[in-house]
Order: sequence, then C-alpha cells, then structure tokens
Amino acid sequence: MATMIDDNNLVTETQMEQWAGISIHGISATSAAAIYLIKQSLPRKKLLNGRKGRKNLLKGQALFLMACLAVHAKKMDDKQFIEFLPLIVRESTDKRNFVRKAVNWALRQTGKRNMQLHKEALEVAERLIKSENTTARWIGKDAYRELMNEKIINRLKSKGK
Repeated sequence: MATMIDDNNLVTETQMEQWAGISIHGISATSAAAIYLIKQSLPRKKLLNGRKGRKNLLKGQALFLMACLAVHAKKMDDKQFIEFLPLIVRESTDKRNFVRKAVNWALRQTGKRNMQLHKEALEVAERLIKSENTTARWIGKDAYRELMNEKIINRLKSKGK
C-alpha cells in the first residue's frame, strides 16, 4: 500500500530497499522500487548491487529491476545496460523459476531498447545457446527467438532513423 500512496518526491533509497526486502511476492515491491528509481534517477547501480544476494528472491529482484529499467528508463545510457550483461550471463545457470524467468526477461528487454543493445543481447543469447547448462541454453534460445522476430527488428530499425 505504501508504494501506491507515498509521495514519489519523498521516497528514499532506503525505503526502496526496505520495500524490496519485505515483499511477500517479490515482484510488487520490486516494481514499485523500479518506478521510484526511474522517476528519481537514484543510484541505480547501487540498488542493483544490493540485490546480488544468493537468495532466490533477491537475485530475481535484481534481474526484474534490470528488465523494468530496460522498458521504462528511456534516458538511461546504453553503457549501463551493457554493464548488466555479465550479471545476466552469471545468473543464467540458476534453474529456479523466478530467477530463470527474470534473467530471460532482462536479456530480452535489454535487446529491445535499440539496435546497439539488440546486437549485444543477441551475442549473449548466442553464447548461452552454446552453454552446457540446460537452463542457460533455454534462456538463450528463448531470447534469441524473440529478438530475431521480424516485427521487433523492424521497430528497432525504424527507431534508429
């Protein structure tokens, strides 16, 4: 409830961390934190680094947050998304459902931002497809299939003009 009624201009980074940490389902509080992060441009990297825990929910939250940023943080620099790719690769072998889906979503959304990130995300997907790990291969194949969709490629090409 607090994420819905609190004043965006008064929410602190500490509050976002607390909301993400106490979420019952993970996604609701993390998405609220992502919205505040985007609106306030707080130190994104710091929040993401804080979510690198070994717990399933924390990993998933970091990756979910990356996907949210890829979709909504229109002014965020490509370099920051390129810096996220090693985390995507690192967590791609985690077979737990929430983490696996979050990794996949983060990779796909990063690749749909623009042609440069599309190229980078496709390279990661191709690398994952060659992995010996079945979860990483699944993520790679699914991301590759979506990123090679003709409609997505045409939209990215038209955005670049």
